[in-house]
Amino acid sequence: PAPAPLEMAVSIRNAVPGDRESVINGIGDVYEGYDYLPARWESWIVDPTRETFVAELENESGERVVAGLETISYFDGGATVIFQALRVHPGHRGKRIAQALATHLHARVKSNSNVKLLRITTRYPQGEPSIRLFKAKGYVDALYRGLLGLEFPNRSPFGVGPDALRVLLEWRASRPNLVQVTADMVHAVLDRHQRDGTLSDLFPCGVIVFNWEAFDMADADARHANLDLLVRDGATFWAEFYDQDQDQDPQCSTATMPAAAAPPRVVTAEPTSFSRRRALLSFSVGMSSLPRACGMHRSVAVQCKADIQGFRAHAAAHILAAMAAGDCDLLFTMDRELHPTKHAILQPLVEAVGAGVSPSSITIQDFFSELIMLDKPVDHGSEQQQ
Repeated sequence: PAPAPLEMAVSIRNAVPGDRESVINGIGDVYEGYDYLPARWESWIVDPTRETFVAELENESGERVVAGLETISYFDGGATVIFQALRVHPGHRGKRIAQALATHLHARVKSNSNVKLLRITTRYPQGEPSIRLFKAKGYVDALYRGLLGLEFPNRSPFGVGPDALRVLLEWRASRPNLVQVTADMVHAVLDRHQRDGTLSDLFPCGVIVFNWEAFDMADADARHANLDLLVRDGATFWAEFYDQDQDQDPQCSTATMPAAAAPPRVVTAEPTSFSRRRALLSFSVGMSSLPRACGMHRSVAVQCKADIQGFRAHAAAHILAAMAAGDCDLLFTMDRELHPTKHAILQPLVEAVGAGVSPSSITIQDFFSELIMLDKPVDHGSEQQQ
């Protein structure tokens, strides 16, 4: 009789710390030097909001080897699951390993009655084949966001050319009410906006995206749980306030621009409100390693409502803070409305870097793509949830 297909021998189990070598070096980098998994492996394995699974099969010697990996992460207080980090060893592709992982993970999710929504995030157009696959399984478009990448290979703020530093300081100073705030302030102010019915002004799509993960900001319980997750991961928060609040609450004013290498002042008193007219809010998550980005990476999400000046001000604030902390790389997400002007957004900074007199000036790796998010409600009574 003919031998059984190789895919029938695939088994799925929970990943353990000892799988690192097989996954990181065996399966290899799947993002051309920007793979985040090596930096997050240890934390993901013990993260109570995430489950990591590996697929095994027998090699020609009869040994069980790791041939694939995928994770499920629980957000929005456990109501939303995001499937992440799917990868298959190049030597074992075509054996339906990804399908085996998907079947197992979806069955796992279906057994959890708290889960209401399945979510996938990927790049467009690079992820178009997987987008078609998931749409065929019932997923629908839920969000598009722009991605803009900046790299700072020189870790010393003193290596930044004076022209580039001048541009950053000018952009930052253009919004004197833009300050770093505490997570408690973000909780309080967003709760107020929800009561006022103006939360959609801050989050038109109801979510904010970090590191390819979409966090619900519309539902109060989900928002509080998600902000707590971001704080756990080392997030920092920046906000901009009404101009008229400056006289009412001096703590919300920062007319004096701090030195480039100085840590930002953190505002702790609750302001009257965020500005609802322009650049509004930005978050930055903690650092993680990326092989191609000189070791460090910080993801930034800016809610700027098609406001180029606001985006520049928030970007400058994060860049200056990153320089002070010794970061090397930033990945921004921004509103889709800014796409037509994507090349002009940071052009003054690009030109200033090129004109910098310092031979070790920062350089900018300008790559732009779109993040697409696909959603599918969970039907716990259906036999097929794949």
